[in-house]
Amino acid sequence: FGVPGAKLTKKLRELYFDSIMRQEIGWHDLPENSSGTLCANLATEVSTIQGLSGEAMGRNVLTICTVIVAFTFSFTMGYWAIALVAIGTIPIMISGMAIEIALISGAGTTGSSMGQAAGKIVGEVVTSMRTISSFTLEITFVDKFFETTNTFLKQALSKAIVNGFFPGYSQGSLFGAFALLYWFGGREVSAGRADFESMFIPIFCMFMLGAGMGQAANGATDAAKATEAANRFFEVVDRPSKIDYSAVGGNTLNKVAGRIEFKDV
Repeated sequence: FGVPGAKLTKKLRELYFDSIMRQEIGWHDLPENSSGTLCANLATEVSTIQGLSGEAMGRNVLTICTVIVAFTFSFTMGYWAIALVAIGTIPIMISGMAIEIALISGAGTTGSSMGQAAGKIVGEVVTSMRTISSFTLEITFVDKFFETTNTFLKQALSKAIVNGFFPGYSQGSLFGAFALLYWFGGREVSAGRADFESMFIPIFCMFMLGAGMGQAANGATDAAKATEAANRFFEVVDRPSKIDYSAVGGNTLNKVAGRIEFKDV
């Protein structure tokens, strides 16, 4: 399912780039259409849209197959009572495993070290350094950069506090779920209603179910973000250009002859 998504991303990037090239110069002069913003949209937002197609289908197929295999093994090869208790711990395992995988893969970090607004300023400065130097705007851009980084720092601090809670919750939820399952399974084994094999099969089947669903939930693209990215994408692609180089309409001259004439030179 990743191959159709990659092909879709390639096609969307081609359409977006062609639409940018067709727009008139006045459109590029608008603040929201700066070079840094357009490059960021071409790199990130276009790839986000593919989360509405192949990625969603692959995630659904993975979840359905995992659920069928886990429930089949748990109730046919394991003790039914332990399987029922393990089913009750699935939401806890899913949340814990999703956070654990996010922390391992680095998704739990704050991402950019200075924020999108500051990165946009850096991109504009690097690409237009001669113009900035000509108009002596160095201090203006430095002050603007400091202001945006300070704003980003205040926002990042609150996120860092919340992210600090996640590792403890991830480990605590997994240990708590396994403690409950081992305690209940050990009691059933001691009473002679189950053996070790029928105890461990439901426990590990449900653990793998929670791990698989947690991994799928962690790697999933937010559908709301993908929809917003698609709306912004088609606003640019569907916009008619006032000066379109690819347009074939208008008056066509039958004969064009070049002639230079000097008078009173």
